[in-house]
Amino acid sequence: PRPPPPIPPPRPGPLTPALPNTSRPYTSDFLMTGSVTPAASNATVRVVVATSAGRTLWWEWATGQGDAVTVTLWRSERNASAGNNAMPLQLKTTGVSRRFASPGAPYNVSLLRRGSFFFLYLGSNPDFAGPDVWIEHPTFDLNCPHSTVAGDEPIAGAAGIAASSVAAFALRSFQFDVAPIRTSPVLHHCGPGIDPNGTRGWCYNQVIPGALLVLNGTFYVYVAGQDYDGTDGGGRARIGVAHGPDLDHLTLEPEFLLEGSPGMWDERSVFPNGAVVAPNGSIALTYMGQDNSDAWGGIGLAFSPSPLGPFSRHGAPVLRTRPGEDPIHEHTLNRLLNGTYLLFYTGNNGSTGDQGFLATSADLVQWTRYGGNPALPAASGLERGGWDSGHRRPRSLFQHQGWWYLLYEGTQEDPRTQCWGDTIGLMRARRVEGPWEDRHPLQVNVPPRVGASFDSTWTGWPRAYLDEASGLLQVLYSAGGDDFKTMPLHPFATTGLRTWSLQKMAAWSVL
Repeated sequence: PRPPPPIPPPRPGPLTPALPNTSRPYTSDFLMTGSVTPAASNATVRVVVATSAGRTLWWEWATGQGDAVTVTLWRSERNASAGNNAMPLQLKTTGVSRRFASPGAPYNVSLLRRGSFFFLYLGSNPDFAGPDVWIEHPTFDLNCPHSTVAGDEPIAGAAGIAASSVAAFALRSFQFDVAPIRTSPVLHHCGPGIDPNGTRGWCYNQVIPGALLVLNGTFYVYVAGQDYDGTDGGGRARIGVAHGPDLDHLTLEPEFLLEGSPGMWDERSVFPNGAVVAPNGSIALTYMGQDNSDAWGGIGLAFSPSPLGPFSRHGAPVLRTRPGEDPIHEHTLNRLLNGTYLLFYTGNNGSTGDQGFLATSADLVQWTRYGGNPALPAASGLERGGWDSGHRRPRSLFQHQGWWYLLYEGTQEDPRTQCWGDTIGLMRARRVEGPWEDRHPLQVNVPPRVGASFDSTWTGWPRAYLDEASGLLQVLYSAGGDDFKTMPLHPFATTGLRTWSLQKMAAWSVL
């Protein structure tokens, strides 16, 4: 087939468009649906969002483009003041374009805001799972200068649909509190505001959930705790454990369980990712390791007779980085019903970003890679430019009612600011080998929230627990909040817990 025509560069847009008189105010998540029929063949259609912080977003396209339209997202932004948190003063307008399938007029529009993300879909039936959806985070906070993101999240504002020449218009619905987010912090870092002494111990600035094990009614959560060495990534990571009767009531042990070995492949940092019962009945922990140059060396293995340790390291990585999978780091570990162990791990081929790879083992030491790797390929085709088109990292794999579900970390780099927006998505497949093509309609399932919350900047590192008795899916995740936006670097992270209905998840719908 012939390649699609190139997308023309966006033409200069107005500095800030006026909100249409059909707009509605919002202070929480919402779903807006409507349709517009332009009276002229060369009209301009706009979907406009103005936030309380003074940032304006608008998607714009011209009519008469046939069965596909070039949509441009414009952002009227404040220029950041360097070196402090002052609100920027000078306005600027930037735009980026993507091409979408469209049946033409009347243009049916759906706009969903959930957390700090907006989802735009053109079509008669809202399908936020497909490639023809624009998913936008207005600031892309992660790895940005703190002065760039302060105060610019879409906490409240107004949204509406307009056209330059209208023959017919209908704003069909405006629903608030769509797919409400239920969340709470359950584990904190040990730094300022948490530890009254401010000691820079092993968990001073980050506590990141890595692996989950449930034994005899007790929940064990293996975490990566990081000290603080002044770098954006945090500091040296060691493995600790929290435990409790459920995921809402966890106690973090004061001492860490495992750290890297001097001069070895995991000298600088170890991050837990998987925990299972080994064939001999001991507790097995898989982790990813970094050396002192911050290079990832592969997946390591440690054993203990008790979930509380002490753990002894196997030695060399049981799955090493190799060409086409360089580096190997984040992963999830499962024990299948037949006793086989399964790794769903992250690798990078150097050109398409992080992807998901499978390997199996009978003893946790000798691993066989799946011949059809990558099982979770990088974004391609119309998905390029989407929220997860930079990287896809498998993080938590589970089964429910004949489906395999995968919580994964996705991200892309904003071409205008070079900021990254890590967050968490959900896919499902009938076979663990895939194809992993069935996205949840919300796509971004654990989005950052807005405002002064502990998880308002980024979310990642999900770990799922299926509570079949209560009909709930519980997801531990790592998060950064206001202190990410008020520090020159972004050091502090804590662990949150979100829950939603298994019945709703299985229904695979937005509402």
